[in-house]
Amino acid sequence: MNIKEIRVQQLIKTITKKDDLFHGNYTLDPYQNCEFGCIYCDSTLDNTVFVKTNAIEILKKELPTLTLGRIIIGSVHDPYQQVEQRFHSTHNILAYLAQTDYPVHILTKSPTILNDVSLLRSIKKPLVTITIIGLDDLFWKTIEPNAPSPIERLKVVKKLNEHHIKTGIAIIPTFPEFQDQHLEELIIKAKQYDASYVLFKSLFLQGSQKHSFLINIKETYPKIYQRYQNWFQQSQNPPQDQIQKIDNKIKKLCREINLPTEI
Repeated sequence: MNIKEIRVQQLIKTITKKDDLFHGNYTLDPYQNCEFGCIYCDSTLDNTVFVKTNAIEILKKELPTLTLGRIIIGSVHDPYQQVEQRFHSTHNILAYLAQTDYPVHILTKSPTILNDVSLLRSIKKPLVTITIIGLDDLFWKTIEPNAPSPIERLKVVKKLNEHHIKTGIAIIPTFPEFQDQHLEELIIKAKQYDASYVLFKSLFLQGSQKHSFLINIKETYPKIYQRYQNWFQQSQNPPQDQIQKIDNKIKKLCREINLPTEI
């Protein structure tokens, strides 16, 4: 993965529709693109991670123009990918936000967030959501080849909640056919590791990302590949009945163990 330092003119984006999933008003991505290589995400199509070196400068200009609201950090590109350990962009942004009344919600897959526990505790009403799509080795290694292991991520959930930082998991995206037999194991583990909630949302593929995803699953999951090829031939989503089936299963499993499916 190449790394390139850039200067940007805008850092914070306003969420125009009500965000019932993450409860955010704004989004902020310290980096552009991602090293984790998740094959469903267009953040991985470019082999370069861009570091926004003037982020604090822009943040100081933008915050006074905004009404108070929750900032989603890592809405598209993981804020704690490996490059964070070199540039500390996310850490510096959080340190600045800690001086304000802006609450944050961090979305990540990385244990690196544990380096910022003390900083997170100084921020008003912090939320953290750790994405975990499944525990099966073949599945997650195929879908998220460079991401930390699911068990590492579950340990992060537990540790953050021990520090009174409300943390849950996101099964995002959901993958019909792949996850059906593994959802129960994941949700039980989430409960065992003290997740505060489980969020979920269906797979969405378009353009080059759709082609890349299908190529990547073809060899390992030939039968599922055929179904997905048919499903996505004229669509950006799985069929509605498949989405509903997996949504209902998650809700049922969470209800049975008293694990909320919203923040």
